Amino acid sequence: ELLSEDGTGRWRVKHNLWGSILKQYSANDDDYCNLRFPGQYLDNESGLHYNRHRYYDPNTAQYLTPDPIGLAGGFNPYGYVHNPTGWIDPLGLAEANCYSIQKLESKGFIDVEVTKNGGLDYSKSNALYNNPNRLKPDGTPTESIVQIKLTGDYQADELAANLRGFGQKSTPSLNGERYVWHHLDDYNPNTGIGTLQLVKQDAHLGVQHIGGASQYKEATGNAYTFKTW
Repeated sequence: ELLSEDGTGRWRVKHNLWGSILKQYSANDDDYCNLRFPGQYLDNESGLHYNRHRYYDPNTAQYLTPDPIGLAGGFNPYGYVHNPTGWIDPLGLAEANCYSIQKLESKGFIDVEVTKNGGLDYSKSNALYNNPNRLKPDGTPTESIVQIKLTGDYQADELAANLRGFGQKSTPSLNGERYVWHHLDDYNPNTGIGTLQLVKQDAHLGVQHIGGASQYKEATGNAYTFKTW
């Protein structure tokens, strides 16, 4: 929608889901605008939408060329955005957040399972820390899945999990990859105990999920903190 300097409507457009124009209205026939979805500008000769580094076809909901950066392109690097039908479950049949599983699989992480509470379980996934040759300082096997008493502070939980699973204060890495502790959504408000899983950082960062930290907040009324000293 475009407005004049006095707030009068000069142009208005109605798109379909993927950007094709259904109707457009103008106070003056000469005032039609070439702006389309955010960042797009109509090329009248081709009918395509210019999107800085590539052209978008609203009729096919595809770009003409693949993602030039190559970051998080997913299974369709020509796509405009995620398919909105994957974000809803009108029949109530989806087990959990399908998009999170799809995003993990697009990164190469498989066998991540959805829990009964709708969270993510990495215990059978290739994202879980796995180094059978590593031992704790006392000679016992290390553990990438541990149970601790949740504290309400990410760093305190991380320290407790590192001591329980590896007998050290720092979070271990493996083959140059960084790992983080994932809170499984099995928090017990009666005992305060929850399960943590050590997973690859890339399999956890930016992946929406419900976890033990959310359950802790719901049970105690206190949100998790992360101290930055």
